[in-house]
This record gives sequence, C-alpha cells and structure tokens, in this order.
Amino acid sequence: MIIARSPLRISLGGGGTDLPSYYERFGGFLITAAIDKYVYITLHEIFVPEFIIKYSKLERVPRADQIEHPIIREALKLMEIDGGYLELTSMADIPAGTGLGSSGSFTTALLKALHAHKKNNRAEHRTCRAGLRYRAQPASRTHRQAGPVQSPRSGASPVSTSTRMAASRRGPQRSPRRRGIISRTTC
Repeated sequence: MIIARSPLRISLGGGGTDLPSYYERFGGFLITAAIDKYVYITLHEIFVPEFIIKYSKLERVPRADQIEHPIIREALKLMEIDGGYLELTSMADIPAGTGLGSSGSFTTALLKALHAHKKNNRAEHRTCRAGLRYRAQPASRTHRQAGPVQSPRSGASPVSTSTRMAASRRGPQRSPRRRGIISRTTC
C-alpha cells in the first residue's frame, strides 16, 4: 500500500491577483503558507482488473478513460496507467471547497502516489510541477506555490512564500525577488 500526502495552504494576501484573468494582464502578488492539514491518497494493488476509486463518490471501472473524476483520469493518463488492478482512495483533514488549495494538494499527492507505484522515486520536482500543469480544471497560481511545499523539519510547520507574478506574452513569470522558505518537496 502506498500512502502519499500533501499539505493544504492558506492565502494571506493577494486576493484575486493569482487568477490568470487578472495576472496575465496586470501581474500579481500572493502570500501563501502551507498548514498542518493534509490531503491523503492511498493506492493499493487489487486482484480484479478494474479501478476502484473512492472519494466523495465510488467508481468501479475497467479502464482509466472511463473514470469520471477529471483529475484522477488525467493523472492516470499522464502516468500511462490503464490496466486496472488498482484501488485509489482520497481523504483530507478538511473538506474540499474551503479555499485551502485542496485540489492542488490532491493532485500533488495523487501524482506522488502514482510515481511511487511505478517505482519512479526520483520524480519529486516533476511530480509537483506536473501536478499543477496537468490538472483537469482551471486554477489559480496559488496552487502552484504552496501545494507541494512542506517544512524542512517536521513537514507540518507552516512554510510561507511570497511570489510576484508578472504579465508577459509567455505567461506569468516569477520575480527574482522571492521571499520565504521553500524546502525540498516531500509531498
């Protein structure tokens, strides 16, 4: 059994400036902090040729492209997993929809678990980047900043970062003036 977790986060500043509709035109700024509440993903190999997916719903399907949950379906496609024989469960310390970045944390933990399942343990940084790039629904930049961040010591203490986003033809760019602590990602 594989268990992966990713911290939720709170936004301390930035308002709506982390939404693409705003920062692509005007730039933006956000301050966010990871907290000691998590999204957990468990992954377990089973003996039947299907996917059993448990979140707020229960899905049992033979192929990944039949999964209704868009993030799970796209993550399995990204990882080239389609044969079934997997049970995947999602749990969280706080319910979805609270504004604490649960979808970004969910995606990061999911990809971390899938990488571990494929024995791809050197993929931490790619996991966190891909977890935000390959999401099946639009999101703010805040997900990209705090979802995959944890404390250097216990993994539970809040870690903060402040990021300035600039508008450009190539999309948002991080300002070279970055403050805060970003530690090795352990998702």
